[in-house]
Amino acid sequence: MLPILEQRGRHSRDQIGDTLRDHLGLPFRESRYALADTKAAG
Repeated sequence: MLPILEQRGRHSRDQIGDTLRDHLGLPFRESRYALADTKAAG
């Protein structure tokens, strides 16, 4: 998987972050379950 991403310019071994989401520059999405908990508590 990584060689393909490197060929497409979507991954570099020098990238900072722990997850694939970090490496691809994707935004963090809040869990739909966490949102349900905050709505129920409020």
